[in-house]
Amino acid sequence: MAQTAVGTENYYSPEKMHNAQHSASKADMWAIGCVLLELLRGERLAIKLWRENEAETRMTFLQDASIKSPVLGQAAHVLLAWKESERIDAAELSRGLETGQFREQA
Repeated sequence: MAQTAVGTENYYSPEKMHNAQHSASKADMWAIGCVLLELLRGERLAIKLWRENEAETRMTFLQDASIKSPVLGQAAHVLLAWKESERIDAAELSRGLETGQFREQA
């Protein structure tokens, strides 16, 4: 049976786009990171951040977000971790927003 991807393609996580097995909750956290970037930038994402050739643009967006709001920029950074295993989950996001600190990426 063929699988059908569901959702907004601009919010897909790298592992979802590359058909790798993935955690739906970690893919959802990537999507939250995309929305957070949109909120911090004040405009919709016109690019797909999961594309490897957009890595430099993704990093520029994250740096700009951190300047606008250090805590929310840091949240976006860990939500948009390229490797699924380095991405935070909902509980870590909640704790980080309360304390203003998120775990460091490897």
